[in-house]
Amino acid sequence: MSTVSQKIKGSFDLALLFGRGIRAFEDEGTRSAALRSLWIPAVLFPFALVVAAYYPPYGMHEGEYSYPQIALTVTGAYILGIALTMGFGLVFAHALGQRSRFWLYFQASNWVAIPLTLLTFPVALMMVSDVMPREEMDRIVGIVTCYSVLVAGCVAYRSFRVPWELAGALACLSLFVNQQAWNVMYYMQDIELIW
Repeated sequence: MSTVSQKIKGSFDLALLFGRGIRAFEDEGTRSAALRSLWIPAVLFPFALVVAAYYPPYGMHEGEYSYPQIALTVTGAYILGIALTMGFGLVFAHALGQRSRFWLYFQASNWVAIPLTLLTFPVALMMVSDVMPREEMDRIVGIVTCYSVLVAGCVAYRSFRVPWELAGALACLSLFVNQQAWNVMYYMQDIELIW
């Protein structure tokens, strides 16, 4: 059984695209371990709310939206995004006949959020301090998002032991599913989709 420090080290290895990072999660790739790792998105969630207070999501940044509405949108998209992404991962695992490895993927995906949040922290500080125009910051956020997709592909590749093309497809489709979570939240509030 891996310790918390081994899992943190493994998550940093995966975030740096080192395959050895998955070993920290293979010892305990069970449903209970995966569900216990849900504390990570719960602890990191306030970070998203603070950033949203100063840097509203794209599409809400040019309107007169109250902070409670922005917080509701971010909360709904966060929860729905995680649920849909993991649900899609479960369908993917089932289609590959690797349902037993889904919990490994679930757990590693949650743990890798720690180094990715640390990576985005300086970008978030730049966002909330308004050091650049929004258009330039959105480009930087786009680059960080592309890197996050690459890391998600690495986690899928190592978890499911599939060809890298298939792991990349899962990562890209997970990004699409996550974007649809935002679209649902915008649609429910009758906010115009501008992307």
